[in-house]
Amino acid sequence: MLLNKMIAERKKILGQFETSNEMQKYNIGEWVKFEDKNNRLIENKKIENNKKMVVILTRENKKWKVQPAIIIHKKNTTNITTT
Repeated sequence: MLLNKMIAERKKILGQFETSNEMQKYNIGEWVKFEDKNNRLIENKKIENNKKMVVILTRENKKWKVQPAIIIHKKNTTNITTT
């Protein structure tokens, strides 16, 4: 029973470490993109890190909470205007 508890705790810590590393790949204010559940491409700015999620702000001022593993860099930002 103790061994199972120790294994579960170790697995939890490793998962948190992996999530933290994924979040640090992108800086706040950086342009990123991801696909929503309807396979639409969302391209916007990263504005915040939560414990497990990254917050993205759209041009329409809608906030998305996204898992950091699905975010990728938006390479070309020349056609994006900020308001």
